[in-house]
Amino acid sequence: MEGVLNPLSRRAMRTVALAGAVATAAAAVIAQKSALAEALRGGRPVVGVLFGTDLVDHSRHSDTILWWRYNPAEARLDVLSIPRDTRVGGTGRRFRRINEVYAAQFAQTHDDRRASEALREAIGGLLGVAGTPLEPRQWVHVDYEGFRRFVDTVGGVRVHVDEPMNYDDKAGDLHIHYEPGEYVLSGSRSLEYVRFRGRSGDRGRILRQMDFFRALIHKAASPEIFLRWPRLLAVAAGGLRSNLTWPDLLCLAVEVKHVRPERITPAILPGRPVGAEWAVDEKRLAYMMAQWGAVVAEPPPAGPLANKITIRVGNATRRQGLALSATRRLRAAGFDVVDWGDYNARQTKTRVVDRVGAIENARKVAQALGTDFVLSDVDPSLRTDVEVVLGDDYLEGRQ
Repeated sequence: MEGVLNPLSRRAMRTVALAGAVATAAAAVIAQKSALAEALRGGRPVVGVLFGTDLVDHSRHSDTILWWRYNPAEARLDVLSIPRDTRVGGTGRRFRRINEVYAAQFAQTHDDRRASEALREAIGGLLGVAGTPLEPRQWVHVDYEGFRRFVDTVGGVRVHVDEPMNYDDKAGDLHIHYEPGEYVLSGSRSLEYVRFRGRSGDRGRILRQMDFFRALIHKAASPEIFLRWPRLLAVAAGGLRSNLTWPDLLCLAVEVKHVRPERITPAILPGRPVGAEWAVDEKRLAYMMAQWGAVVAEPPPAGPLANKITIRVGNATRRQGLALSATRRLRAAGFDVVDWGDYNARQTKTRVVDRVGAIENARKVAQALGTDFVLSDVDPSLRTDVEVVLGDDYLEGRQ
């Protein structure tokens, strides 16, 4: 179990606060010398990709891939999770899936920067945003050892396992075995948790990763972790590579501290599984990119009542009548619930899903239900603005 820090005296607290203020001021000065600082001061968005790989030479696949866009004018961070099995193959290529791009280039050149650039370019091509304001320019590569050490430095992360997790890969020396319940995971076990892919495939893994990183950010921002930040920065420096300079990265760190949870837009790359691959839904992707200013696309079909937020509610628990109860609650708050009933699988956590690229509407629904897990998974064909999946954590009387 994680240890409990002794309470600090008032004098010690003042000392820590002063040290933190000095460090913050120094960081701000250094950050202003960054080439990135000018763009951010001018309110121009910064776009890039973040990915993680193992450093085993024969299997450097990028299993976690995130496209991100930070808009300083709104202090808003958009994050798009790209399934590792996303199909990108074409004539003459040595790969078929997005997670093979880095591995193929690195096997040929043994050059991390060239392999990272190849992945950045592949993601730009995949999203169809080359030459637009949303083309990824920056890349940040985190290796798994750095991830493990970072989690260990914050003292582990508490997670809830929704379903049995069992997987054995003797060749890769990876063995994952968890029963449902609460766990405080070490760095090594956290890596197992975010890499596991069960019956729900890549989509389930992405949702699990979102849950984990929310918990990690919450833990890293807690007061008892403040004294560990010098160690955390050192750990990050040892496990991170990027085409950004360290002043650039520091500039982003200083800037992103202004981002609040309600200004973060998590999203999943639109598509569907086809065999062992994730096939991109180009029409839905074009619409999602339009919401972020990349291309022009037709708006989605209007809901049954265009002047109201339309909602579909699913009960993913064993509690009878929960969907109807939530429907009444939402209608009393002025929303238009057009469909409700049982969900097709049991879920521990309640999710509110934006289906048309208007995540602010989903946040309004979440607030009315007293929950905070909101994400964007655009599918205008569903003809509802928001989908609610009620999990075991949903409290009917919560305000």
